[in-house]
Amino acid sequence: MKIRTISQILGEENESIFGFDGVIIEKDFLSKGQTWVISGAAGIGKSVLAMQLALGLAFGEKTLGLEIFKPAKTLLLHNENPIIDEKIYFRGIVSQFALDEKPNADRLNENLRIVCKTGRYYSVDEFISKLDASLSAGKYDVVIVDSLSSFVHCNFSDHAAVADLFCKINGLKSKHNFAMVLIHHFDKPMFWSKRFHPAKWCMGGKAIGVYANLMSALVGTKEESVFSFRHYKPFEDSEISQTLIAQCQNGNTAWEEVENV
Repeated sequence: MKIRTISQILGEENESIFGFDGVIIEKDFLSKGQTWVISGAAGIGKSVLAMQLALGLAFGEKTLGLEIFKPAKTLLLHNENPIIDEKIYFRGIVSQFALDEKPNADRLNENLRIVCKTGRYYSVDEFISKLDASLSAGKYDVVIVDSLSSFVHCNFSDHAAVADLFCKINGLKSKHNFAMVLIHHFDKPMFWSKRFHPAKWCMGGKAIGVYANLMSALVGTKEESVFSFRHYKPFEDSEISQTLIAQCQNGNTAWEEVENV
C-alpha cells in the first residue's frame, strides 16, 4: 500500500497512479495476484490452448481473442501429454505465430519456461512447495498449470479441500506477485446444469467460483469445428466476453480466432 499526498498524485504520471505494471491482459481481464480457471471437456484441446496462451503471453501478442498488455515472463507446468506430442503441438503453435517473420522472436526464449510431464500426482502441500521453489528460483509474471487435476491430488467435490488448495495458492501469489492460470476438466456430463454458467461445469466449479477471479470455458457450438471460448466473472455472476475459435485450417495444431462476439 502506497500512501500519497495530493501534490504527489497530481505530479505523477497517470500510468503510475493506476499501477499498470500488474496488468497482464487488457481491459481489467487479468492482473497479477489474480486466479484464472479455464475448463473444458476431455480431448477438446485445452493443452494446446494452454501452450498457445503461454506463447502469446511470453511474446506479448494477441492470442485467442485476448489483448496481451505487454510481454510477460511465463512459467508453463505441463503434465498432460508425452514430450513427443508436446514437440508436435509446439511446432504448430510456433508456426501460427509466424516467428520467422519477427525480428524479436528470441523474446520467447527469454520469457517462457516449461516444466514437462512429471508422471505423478502431488499432495496439495507438495505441489505448493515445489511451485514455491520454482518461483523462488526465477521471477515470473504468470504461471500456467496444465492441468490442475493432473498435478494435484485433491477431492474437488469437497469444499474444504478446494478452500485449502486455493488459500495456499493465494499465499504464493502474495509472496511472489504473479497471476495464476489453472487449466481444469469439466465434471461428468450428468452434473452439468442449465442453472450454471458453463464455466462452473468444471470439477468443484461451485467451490472454485468462490476463489477464482475469472472462470472460462471452452464449449462446442452448432458448428462442428468451432468452439466458444467464454469468460465469466464469478462474483459479478455475469459473462464478460466470448471468442469463437477453431483448429487452424492450415494443418497446424494451434487455435485461430474465428469471430469475437
